[in-house]
Amino acid sequence: MNISIIRTKQSLVKPFKNTPCITLDLSTIDKLPSLRCNAKTLHVFKHGHEAKRVIREALSKALVPYYPLAGRLIESKEEGFLQIQCSGDGAWFVEACAYDCKLESVNFFDDVESIPYDDLLPNHVPQIEGIDPLVKMQVTEFGCGGFVIGLIFCHSICDGLGAAQFLNAIGELARGFDKPTIEPVWHRHFFPSPQLLLQQPQLQQQPPTMPEYNLQHANIDIPIIQINKLKQQFQQLTGHNCSSFEIVAAGTWSSRTRAINFEHNTQVKLVFFANCRQLLEPPLPNGFYGSLPLPNKGIRLMTWCVEKQHHGSFIHHMHAAMTHDNIE
Repeated sequence: MNISIIRTKQSLVKPFKNTPCITLDLSTIDKLPSLRCNAKTLHVFKHGHEAKRVIREALSKALVPYYPLAGRLIESKEEGFLQIQCSGDGAWFVEACAYDCKLESVNFFDDVESIPYDDLLPNHVPQIEGIDPLVKMQVTEFGCGGFVIGLIFCHSICDGLGAAQFLNAIGELARGFDKPTIEPVWHRHFFPSPQLLLQQPQLQQQPPTMPEYNLQHANIDIPIIQINKLKQQFQQLTGHNCSSFEIVAAGTWSSRTRAINFEHNTQVKLVFFANCRQLLEPPLPNGFYGSLPLPNKGIRLMTWCVEKQHHGSFIHHMHAAMTHDNIE
């Protein structure tokens, strides 16, 4: 189905009040080259009166306590490490509409293959506006009264949990809260792993050239009913709970291993990024919104686990992978 999405206004949204003009250091994790990218997400809402205006005003208010997000990335003069210059330049905000379309008619974009990502995400910032903002947002209103928020976030500043905390703050302010219920905390001086300090000078080297795998992208829909059923089965068999990610990873690993048709005792490895907040001592303060995903050393299982449908063994190894000793 073709959807006509028209962008009607775009500009920088600055903090509602004056904010500190300082330069902030990023954490060792924030500085990782692998995080120097943008994360893109879409958020669909069934209704919202004057969503563009309300969210624009709420964004401006949220950028007061979250003032680093209104700044710009710079490199330190001495080491060349990333820093944030809290300049108050603002976030990029785009207003759009698709009044001839109702979200119900596109099933609230539940089918990922039919989503017009380029139209729902904010477009490029004109060069006249200067360096890329850390936060770019587009609000598209639909004929049914619903709307979609398209968000592009600098991953060096926030991970998924941090971005969700910021979005939740915008939502609270849009609903009339005087301030966010969770006060944001910068706290980028924590140090989760001594090994990272030793490796830091090596981060300035150019990464090796990656081979061209010619991989094909595919979207696989795993019904939530099936996921919950497998969670229940795992709990009944082991007495422990597991996450949706663990269920999906176990099923995907199992299906891929069977499809490749490895020999009986072939070792198969899976590496993934894990949220390490719960591993830090002392714990991070409530309100921390920085990046804290780290790769683990991977899970190694033999193909006979697939033949015997040992998903429980796979999930057990995933739990073990998310411990202090297995985070790289």
